Amino acid sequence: MYSSSSKVTEVKAGYRLHLGFYRFYDHPYMYGSIGISIDEPYVKVSVSDSHELEIKAPTDLSKELIRKVINVVGRDRVKVVVNGFVDHNVGLGSKTRMVLTAYSAISTHFNLGFNLSDLIKLLGRKISGVGIYSFMYGNLVVDSGLRVDGNDAIPKLLHVSDVPSDWYLIVAIPEGIKGLSEGEERSILEHVDAFDKQGELYREFIKLTTALVFKDFNEFTQALTNIQLLTGRYFSKFQGGIYAHEVIDDIINFMKNEGVRGLGQSSWGPTTYGFVDSYAKALSVKSSLTNYMERRGMPIRCWVTNVARLGHQIFIHPANK
Repeated sequence: MYSSSSKVTEVKAGYRLHLGFYRFYDHPYMYGSIGISIDEPYVKVSVSDSHELEIKAPTDLSKELIRKVINVVGRDRVKVVVNGFVDHNVGLGSKTRMVLTAYSAISTHFNLGFNLSDLIKLLGRKISGVGIYSFMYGNLVVDSGLRVDGNDAIPKLLHVSDVPSDWYLIVAIPEGIKGLSEGEERSILEHVDAFDKQGELYREFIKLTTALVFKDFNEFTQALTNIQLLTGRYFSKFQGGIYAHEVIDDIINFMKNEGVRGLGQSSWGPTTYGFVDSYAKALSVKSSLTNYMERRGMPIRCWVTNVARLGHQIFIHPANK
């Protein structure tokens, strides 16, 4: 084992995609969520000892979140370096991922252990728990939703399921577009309404989880598409349609015409995704989609990725002398 002064602790975590809600309001619960952890894009936080606090991160918000973690764990003689993809309010759950990755790296480096009360201090009350559980367990996760009485700080974990490794995701983020901020989201979600299609949502959710057991790509992606459309219908009065921006419609229509299945918008967008069951097909669609959007003057960042088996990975290296 390395002592803390002779090591660098590194935590790498792919982001999460929010696949929609299977429950909005069904007393005594509200907002049951589905999400997946993906291999790319990812964020990486490295921690080493220092005589003073040093934070190297690409955005002011990421620096602020790391300072918050440091204040909670009480270790300020540390150097923290953030690498990988960092962008906020794009539908990847970046704030939760940044906090969890930094907390994991710092607490591991100083052998502090995992403390749920620390996370509640750092994250506050979470309407969706899939950001937390996808980090902890990878794969596809389902949370219970919150109790209407407000007794829970975060939803409980309901279900974890593997997704076949030969199912590939195309993840696209159009440049220059942002989703809702956390404050804007909270003001919307605090006023939950019953959904006239709740029964249909439950049926699609059962189809989705059953399809994973049988590794049925077609049944899974059809159920996911339907959950996304129903989720979009519920939020259409806030985002102006099934999707939050016309560029998302454009991306989804293009991928649909290319044979991509299980299409959707992650959270409030603009991150857009879809599934294929061939790596070669995924690469082909990525290339054609990128070219199509560039010709339209709307560049995108695009990845071909898998659902992550591990929500995060911890590496410990000897420090450079």
